[in-house]
Amino acid sequence: MRPTDQDPKLSRHARNQTYVSQYHLEAHHEATRHLYTKNSTLVDNLPVSFYNPITENQIPPKAARHAIRKLNKFNHRLMGRDITNNLDLGLGQIQWQCFIEMWKTILFVLNNTRQPGEPDIKPLMLALLEMCKEYAYSSAWGNLPPREPAETYGVNKIKSE
Repeated sequence: MRPTDQDPKLSRHARNQTYVSQYHLEAHHEATRHLYTKNSTLVDNLPVSFYNPITENQIPPKAARHAIRKLNKFNHRLMGRDITNNLDLGLGQIQWQCFIEMWKTILFVLNNTRQPGEPDIKPLMLALLEMCKEYAYSSAWGNLPPREPAETYGVNKIKSE
């Protein structure tokens, strides 16, 4: 058990920031284009269902299905590396389902606001940014669409292999 795990006051964010490693950041960097694809799919076709499509118009396009497969492969690879390095399972995992739900909510508000002027999505965007912080993702993923992570420094390098 790591020393930080013994402190109940230490948030998951603090533990993640301490232990997220270069291989997590590299996977996140590679995953950005797949998150972008999923976001673009929602923007272009909000009724799409990434989980259990019931009707034909809910079936995600081929590019979105490919993005899901790639993100799941990244998560599988990250889990294996975390096990090898004796880290928390789930550390650095790409919770793409959480992004989908946040994006759907934001897009719903943007598309269904009947008031004059711009809808106030600031609280939703702050929640998206907070989620990125909580899971130790790049803050660039807190944008719509998600952007390429710029930070690749200040992490613990973990030797494996």
